[in-house]
Amino acid sequence: QEYDPWKSSDRICRQLIYHLTPHSKWHRHGMPRRKSQVCLKTSLQKKVSQDSMDLSGIPLTMRDVHRMAYYLQNNGDRLTSVDLSFTELNDDMVRLLLPFLWALPKLTHLSLNGNRLTRATMKELTDTMKDMSKFPCLAWVDLGNNVDVSSMPQPLLVGLRKRLSQQTTLPTIYEALDCDSEIAGGHEGSQPGDEAAGSTPPRAFSQQGCER
Repeated sequence: QEYDPWKSSDRICRQLIYHLTPHSKWHRHGMPRRKSQVCLKTSLQKKVSQDSMDLSGIPLTMRDVHRMAYYLQNNGDRLTSVDLSFTELNDDMVRLLLPFLWALPKLTHLSLNGNRLTRATMKELTDTMKDMSKFPCLAWVDLGNNVDVSSMPQPLLVGLRKRLSQQTTLPTIYEALDCDSEIAGGHEGSQPGDEAAGSTPPRAFSQQGCER
């Protein structure tokens, strides 16, 4: 078998990153399971009135995931960000959570980095993104530092781009040039004694020209 230096260095880098991440510190210090349960309960209660759910660094069990699913089903309407990084999630846990996550109407950021996810989760997430009714506002996903997820598949990136383009309309090059020319023309045509200039704010027309 041929030796591949790139794979070897990549494995070393992953082990180093894993060693420096929050979940490895929790294991080294032997964080009691009861304490992690308290952290989870406190975090969920604290985030009810906010637009984000941050459980990063809290080791989760399948029972915790069921509790999270119930929380998302009842309190997820206003959530825009869900951080599940370094929570020891595996493929089965994410598979259970996905239907509750893709139903969140305002979710824009999803962090799943630093877990035990494989390409199976990547494929499932990619297939989900093909349906525009799921994850309607999602614009950013972090899947770094997982078991064998080294890059984002093109279909997943295309799905994110489609959703982002529906939410924000950026001006084209020609629209930007037209907007600049209108601003320049407005400055050149305005005179100190001009009645029209006195009755209309200098930037009112340029703003209307930019809004399309």
